[in-house]
This record gives sequence, structure tokens and C-alpha cells, in this order.
Amino acid sequence: MKIFNFIGICFLLCACTGSIPEYKPVSHTAGKTEFAHAYVGFKADKDKLKDALLKALAQRGWLVEGNAQGGVIAKRVHSDRTAKAFIVINDGEFVIDTAGSTIENKTPYIPETDLNYLLASVKENLE
Repeated sequence: MKIFNFIGICFLLCACTGSIPEYKPVSHTAGKTEFAHAYVGFKADKDKLKDALLKALAQRGWLVEGNAQGGVIAKRVHSDRTAKAFIVINDGEFVIDTAGSTIENKTPYIPETDLNYLLASVKENLE
């Protein structure tokens, strides 16, 4: 009897986790091209915020590819999705441009889930 309860619980957990959306596709028909996301209100200077962001990128599996034009370039590959980010950091805020993120190397998308987890780690790292 215990084995059937265990199997039932496993099945229920698998069914629940499969319905969570992991990305937000960009609608070409609606002409949606909002790839830039601003995060403001941090009580930290540019250097402290950059340290917290770089640590969060590493914690969340992002690969920092370099610096360009005053920002950080990072990428996260997961299954068939590639999230790309160009991040500009200022005192108390940063802006992430996710243009170039793709699903199956063709469909553009906005990696909202990845960004939400990244933001949570930045907030935690600043505490």
C-alpha cells in the first residue's frame, strides 16, 4: 500500500510542475519587441550592485562573456533556449536588454523566468 501512495505522490508532483510556464515568446503578430527590462530602487552604488549582479549571474548558471559599452554581456543556455543579456549598471539600478534570446535557435523570446530568478538573487546578495 505504501508503494502505491509513493507512486501517486510522485505522479501528482510531476503533473503539477509540468504546467509552469518557463518563458514568454515574443509575438510577431502583435509586433511586441520589448526586450529591455529596468530594475530600479536598489540602495546600492554602482560597484556594490555590479558585484551582487555578477555573483547572481554565477549562482543562476549564466556565463559572463565580457564587458562592452559600460555593460556586462551574459548568456544562459538551457535545453533548447538561449537567453542573452546585455546589462548596463548604474547607481541603484540596472537595465537588461535580452534581444537575441532564442528558442530552438530561431524563435525570439523574453526570458522572464530567468530574469525573475536573477533579480531574486541580486536582492539576496545585497542583503
